[in-house]
Amino acid sequence: MVDESLCLFYSTLVLQGHVLAGIAYGVVLILFLLCSRLLLDRVNSSKDRTRRSVLLLSYVICMFVLCTIMIASNARYVQQLVRSKCELLASGPVPGRFSLFSVVGGIAGDVCYVLANWGVDGVLIWRCMSMYGDSTARRWVTTISAIMGILSFVVGSLLIIDALGFRSLVLYVTVTFWIHSGTSLAINLTITIMIVARLLFYRYRVTSILGSSHGAPFMSVTSMIVESATLVIIFSTSVLILCSLGPSYYVVIPLQALSQMQVVASFWIIFRIAQGKAWSKDNSDDYIMSRSIAFMPSESNNEF
Repeated sequence: MVDESLCLFYSTLVLQGHVLAGIAYGVVLILFLLCSRLLLDRVNSSKDRTRRSVLLLSYVICMFVLCTIMIASNARYVQQLVRSKCELLASGPVPGRFSLFSVVGGIAGDVCYVLANWGVDGVLIWRCMSMYGDSTARRWVTTISAIMGILSFVVGSLLIIDALGFRSLVLYVTVTFWIHSGTSLAINLTITIMIVARLLFYRYRVTSILGSSHGAPFMSVTSMIVESATLVIIFSTSVLILCSLGPSYYVVIPLQALSQMQVVASFWIIFRIAQGKAWSKDNSDDYIMSRSIAFMPSESNNEF
């Protein structure tokens, strides 16, 4: 039997976390509609249709479905928690304590959480590798990205095993989630730093040729990358700190919104890509070429 005051306290925290997750899901929905409209226009256009546009559209749809399943599963968990008067707490591995990972909301929600996390990490790693396509450091970037991808897959697999109930075969769920939060934080920090470093290198190339006034587009993209990563870093750090302090009921607040925030960051980058405002090596070369041509005197001017 769960203490009534503990039930009220925990239920309040879960509801607060669910409301926060719902707000984040609303942002996901808006970005999904914006990205889908832009990508559908490209896919339906014979001129602009590319394999990348089709893949990005498929990715956006899949991630939105995962987010919808997660928020629905989480809502069902909250409903069951309230109806059972927190008897779900007593069904965990430790009587009277909640199971940390079940707060996402059942097996379906837990598995979707891991799949969404893999998708977010994959897009971030892909953007990083595409920006270093012609760099002399490409081999090192590929190696680091591969290590990050393997870590994400291994830790995510451990969480899926925990969700399926085979906790005796792996680390204690709190330790597993602590490792997962740390891995997610490390991936976002490392990949973001590499992307920002590459953008600043492109900016240096352009400004050294055309002048400092032409570096604004790079700073705009850099700000977008940093802002999107900041959302994930804040929530991942919160979960990591709360898990490090031991079993804490407060972790349910950032935990429920973490997956939605990760997808928000990913959708925001894809939205900029769909708008054609993302940056790559080709964009940099085209920008330099177009500006250089603009400064070249025309033949008519030479005649005069």
